[in-house]
Amino acid sequence: MTDHLDLGADDERRDIDDLAGGALVDFVGKLGRLSRALYMWVVAALFGAEILGQYSLAWGIITAAIEIGRFGLERGVPRFVVAARTAPDGRAEAASPEHALAAALWVGMASSWLLALGLVIAAPFIAHFYADPELASAIRTMAWCVPLIVLATVFVESTRALRIMRFGVYVFSVAGPFILLLGGLVAAALHAGLRGLAWAQVAMAASMSVLGAVYCARYYSLGRLGRALGSGSPWRAMARFCAPVMLTDTVHALLLLLDIFVLGAYLSADRVGVYSAARRLSSALLKVPQAFDPIFNPIVSELAARGESQRLGPRYVVVTRWILTVNLALVGAALLGGSALLAVLGPDFVAGSGPLVILCLAMVLEGGAAPAETVLILGGHPGLNLANNLAWLAVSLALNLLLIPAYGMGGAAAAVLISAALGGALQLGATYWLYRVHPCRLAQAKPLVAAGLAAAIGCATVAPLPANAWSQGGAVIVFVAGYALALRLLGLAPEDRELAARTLRRWRGRTRAALR
Repeated sequence: MTDHLDLGADDERRDIDDLAGGALVDFVGKLGRLSRALYMWVVAALFGAEILGQYSLAWGIITAAIEIGRFGLERGVPRFVVAARTAPDGRAEAASPEHALAAALWVGMASSWLLALGLVIAAPFIAHFYADPELASAIRTMAWCVPLIVLATVFVESTRALRIMRFGVYVFSVAGPFILLLGGLVAAALHAGLRGLAWAQVAMAASMSVLGAVYCARYYSLGRLGRALGSGSPWRAMARFCAPVMLTDTVHALLLLLDIFVLGAYLSADRVGVYSAARRLSSALLKVPQAFDPIFNPIVSELAARGESQRLGPRYVVVTRWILTVNLALVGAALLGGSALLAVLGPDFVAGSGPLVILCLAMVLEGGAAPAETVLILGGHPGLNLANNLAWLAVSLALNLLLIPAYGMGGAAAAVLISAALGGALQLGATYWLYRVHPCRLAQAKPLVAAGLAAAIGCATVAPLPANAWSQGGAVIVFVAGYALALRLLGLAPEDRELAARTLRRWRGRTRAALR
């Protein structure tokens, strides 16, 4: 494959265009979900580092349960709905899209309700392990978020299977975070503490499930869906496909939470809160691959359904470069201004500045390998992807147990970085082995060079100035401007110019509409 991608085919051009448009919409939504960072600020500022640490542990456990309860349906729903819509003779793994959704509801509700009940029973034992009785009540309350969020996931994925990204943004990036922030403020006003924060999570989950159902009803027949729930849904086929995906998603969720779980066993709740703030800030870099994943899913599913997996290469390379380009802008901004953002939460949180640098680098590595995971799963190799993630998890657990007792928060961040490098190498290697494609192209080096030049300018700008929020903010502005200029001078690939042009067109359209 050459450095220049041949985009002459109509379907390839359509896929690249959909990738640009869909990812742009979803990325804006992911940025909207960063309002959760504002929520974390509310928790830290109004409740303190100790309650932030307790909340992070409790919600981390629920997050892992949600990944299990979803049972891989973020991949399963697009695959089965697309298969039902594209089957020429009407006979696919699902007789109709509504049958596919019925199967997803059966699988998702069965798994999520079992998990919710299990969490209610296990809550006192978890609280005893962490020697924190307040965790039990919070976990019991938050457990009911599991079936509600799984329900919202099925409804939203039904619209994403049609390559409609905006409803996922409305549900998960606008309504959910807004309700959560409002609930956090109410809990603070009522002095409700950790219990109030737990009920705010339940309110968020309930609002998302209702809104998701409203959007799903626009494109699918609820009457046909109800009849499919009674009989004929391919829930066995759905469960067989989704089971290894669920295991992979669960392992991935544990990878994101393992360091916090282990820290909670060795450090006090306030130290866990400080590290959680840095972890939350660095996780903003994962929003970029997550923005591409929903639109990349149906594209890979369609190619796999048509037996054209060998044509994944151009899409895979383009998506990986776009993720790298955006993430380098975010990581530069986080490294130059992250300590100032942590200082806003309070003087205790500045201790998380060192781990933040390491975590940001880890998220760049993890984000760069994310498209390979989608290709492996929807290309028909979820078992191989699961094996890679299990190896990743085992290394991460060993490193956390080895480094955290000796180095505390810095050891946890180092464990994340080393294991992310290994996990990314496994995913990229497996994709190359199966499809003979890899993202290492000359065009991928351009954002790296541009980021290096811009970072050097930003550091030179801030070096002679007093270390405060103003100087760090100025360094971030210089870095972002320098990065954009360097990318322009180095030259953008045709697909990158299309993404920039689409972004500019949308911005102009919104501006004109606002001025009318």
